[in-house]
Amino acid sequence: MSTYKELFGKYVQSIASDPTTAVAEGQIWYNTTSNTFKSLLSAGSWSAGGNLSSARTNGCAGGLQSSALYAGGGSPGGATELYNGTAWTGSGAMNTNRFGHRGAGTQTSYIMAGNDPSNVAESFNGSSWTTEAVYPSSVSQVGASGTDAAAVFFGGGPTTTATVYWNGSSWSDQSVANQGGAANNGPMGASQSDALFLSGTSLGSPALIGRTQIWNGSSWTSQGTASLQKDSRMNMSQSSTYAVSAGGRSPYSVVTELFDGSAWSTTTSLTTAQAAGGGAGSASSGLTFGGNYPGSPDVYNGTQEWDVSTTIVVPATWSSGGNLVNTRDSMMTAAQATQPAAFIFGGHNNSGTLTFSESYNGSSWTSTNALPVAKQLGGGAGVQTAALCFGGQTSPPATTRATTETWDGSNWTAVAAPGGTLGTGRHNGGSAGLQDAALLFGGTPSTANSEEWNGSSWTEGNNLSRGTTGSTDICGAGIQTSALAMGGTAPSFVYNTVEEYNGTSWTGGGGLNTARRRAAAAASTTDAGLCFGGLASPGSGQTAVAELYNGTAWTNTASMGTARYYLGGSGATQGDGFAFGGLLTGAASSFTDKTEEFTAPDPSALNIKTLTTS
Repeated sequence: MSTYKELFGKYVQSIASDPTTAVAEGQIWYNTTSNTFKSLLSAGSWSAGGNLSSARTNGCAGGLQSSALYAGGGSPGGATELYNGTAWTGSGAMNTNRFGHRGAGTQTSYIMAGNDPSNVAESFNGSSWTTEAVYPSSVSQVGASGTDAAAVFFGGGPTTTATVYWNGSSWSDQSVANQGGAANNGPMGASQSDALFLSGTSLGSPALIGRTQIWNGSSWTSQGTASLQKDSRMNMSQSSTYAVSAGGRSPYSVVTELFDGSAWSTTTSLTTAQAAGGGAGSASSGLTFGGNYPGSPDVYNGTQEWDVSTTIVVPATWSSGGNLVNTRDSMMTAAQATQPAAFIFGGHNNSGTLTFSESYNGSSWTSTNALPVAKQLGGGAGVQTAALCFGGQTSPPATTRATTETWDGSNWTAVAAPGGTLGTGRHNGGSAGLQDAALLFGGTPSTANSEEWNGSSWTEGNNLSRGTTGSTDICGAGIQTSALAMGGTAPSFVYNTVEEYNGTSWTGGGGLNTARRRAAAAASTTDAGLCFGGLASPGSGQTAVAELYNGTAWTNTASMGTARYYLGGSGATQGDGFAFGGLLTGAASSFTDKTEEFTAPDPSALNIKTLTTS
């Protein structure tokens, strides 16, 4: 068996809380606080933002999605506009009109250079521009990363390969050449020592358009090429390991590409083809604006916003709970009790049929007042403080019961006949519902009959559609008007049959993947079920397999830690599943006192730009 490290080249990171910054799709980690493995799925989408006041192309851009900057380019070549996440407003004009200049920083602290006859740079403070020191060479469409006090500029047209630092007041050539390629359209990187260069215009043959290089503060490293060879792209990134590049031309493109630190892949397309515009923000929350597009005239004033919605996926798990006070199998349960509460009553162990009741508080079981009569294999409904027990079997001698008892949170009370008497006494049937609205179906002696409880008496309902075939050793879950009947047995055969009850009639549902009898279940409705444990097909013994139901089909989920049958189970929803007690083998002494609590798969959809806490 291969380890995760062997398969993917990385260890699973152990952390006390979920990541608080944008992380790449496919990341997996172990949360040591919740003791769960988690993974990340993400999906990006484009939507329209506010339009620029003036359409233009090849300006300088920076900032975040909620606070972006676009200055110069086209006509008017010195105009500056600021974006607040909704709309653009004008600000102070640059001192020199420019076209094809680039920069780095934020909306209120920005440095730019390029395409000025005297090569002077300019800085922006959020309202006005200041002339700064002369850039070491004449460039256009230079790449940039960092802040207004610590930036790296690299490449640029027509033939520049230099790497240049800005320290807030002066420029210094680092005497390190990038590995070919010229124009990079917009800021791309995290800092002065962490930058990404996606080349646009090629510097020679072979063509280097789309070549990717990473700057680590001292050297450039080649990281392959983008999926498409396009120039004049709009780029968004605050990391050399997680970036987005959109659009471009020759011809105009709507293609969006994602960079994961080693390779590019295509993803959701722009809503409008666009090139030579501005890009700002991060790879998870960015925007493009201005530039050119295939229209007439071809200068674009639109804004397109990029947002990544990420889903942190928590796999399904079973975790150990407190052990039962009295080891047992064949018990009845308050079927609708939800975590952390549970309630069981009756059952069987080496002492015989039991009267003992136990209540669970999320960590431990406590003995409570006992049933009026010892029972096993009966039906159970209700919650921890308001439960119902009905039918079942007393032994020895083996006697099938038709009685009903109610629990008020402190004591059991036998319901007097005739109201409390089942129409058909039985055991090994399925049950569901609440104390004042319960449901019983199937069972031994072999019957397909259903009965409904209204809080004071039982009335006959419609029969299971399967008839008596496989109607014993059946398990049930849900409520009176939306219940599931699962599995069952007949001589020499175990069924995967599932039926759904709508309060009036039974109809066939999707079959279990693992046929089983003497299993347990939890459910809220007929379209949200959980079935676990039981005896699988003849000769295969007890199972730990659990399955989830979506109203159509069952899918396997995390298996219990302990395979068992004749176990107790409860839960008002898929995610509230409880398993307790049961029998491990056919041996008389192989009872278990183990409790397990189910946690359903939990995909919590978040917008990654707002992921600030676990």
